[in-house]
Amino acid sequence: MGKAWNLGNALDSTTDGAADETLWNNKFPVSKPMFDTVKVSGFDTVRIPVSYMDKIVLENGKYTVDDTYMARVKQVVDVAIASGLYVVIDVHNDGGANVDGMWLDITKTGTEFNNIKNKFSDLWTDIAVNFADYDQKLIFEGFNELNNGSYTTAPTTEQLSNVNTLNNAFVDAVRNAGGKNTDRVLIVAGYNTNIDYTVSGFSKPNDTASDRLMLSVHYYEPDDFALNENGTDEWDEDIETIETQFKKISDFAKSKNMPVFVGEYGAIDKKNIDSREMYLSAINVLSNKNNIVTAYWDNGFTGIYGFALFDRETNSVTESGETIISAIMG
Repeated sequence: MGKAWNLGNALDSTTDGAADETLWNNKFPVSKPMFDTVKVSGFDTVRIPVSYMDKIVLENGKYTVDDTYMARVKQVVDVAIASGLYVVIDVHNDGGANVDGMWLDITKTGTEFNNIKNKFSDLWTDIAVNFADYDQKLIFEGFNELNNGSYTTAPTTEQLSNVNTLNNAFVDAVRNAGGKNTDRVLIVAGYNTNIDYTVSGFSKPNDTASDRLMLSVHYYEPDDFALNENGTDEWDEDIETIETQFKKISDFAKSKNMPVFVGEYGAIDKKNIDSREMYLSAINVLSNKNNIVTAYWDNGFTGIYGFALFDRETNSVTESGETIISAIMG
């Protein structure tokens, strides 16, 4: 999979429970030239977050995806593969904390949660059936950052269990969809893609295929530097913490016979390119050391506090993107 890049704020965009790829800051539907630029820049994989929301329809007791929307998702996947990239697609803001219209809610219990699980299973069945003939360049990721609505409140035992239940439902749905899904690589995550909660609360799903599961976590630490717009613009060069966390998740995943996928990481632009360069370089050096695949989060926003490596209007590398891509590739 090499180094990976996220097509963020595109197919994952939602407003008031509606999904559409141009609802947020990226007003230009993605096309093959964008993926060509990503590939030429050295990336071998693109993660394409996808939100479904109002595009999920219920007919005869089963949930499926609206045909027009599914056709668009397939079109984007097709042009990415045609550019020579591996592709990861997920179910993204359907489980997004505090997102209007989110329904993939691990705080629900009893019948309510069982209905959510069944809807989630139906959704992945339909996705997998539509992609059943695609080869192993296409990878599925069950969901994004499932949490209890708070990034700081610890999960309950039941919430951790619900995440594991959904992982099992995802794997079962894909495997039972037939075709090349029977041994497709699948990515599963622990609670909130958090390293510590994953190590303490994740249970590997049962799988009819052998050695075809990857474990996903995200890394935006320290938050004050990486995400907080009002935080510091200088990284404290705490390489030891990154190394400790990466070794922790790597050792845990090895015990489960699973490789690790850091599905998102990055640091917003605070006009601090030198600090960002050092930070992103350290993450990738240490991920290489621990045999971890990394996927840089790019929201397509080129202004202050953005993540963009590429200008999605011109399909070109930004000035800061050149520096960061070099740091990622090493």
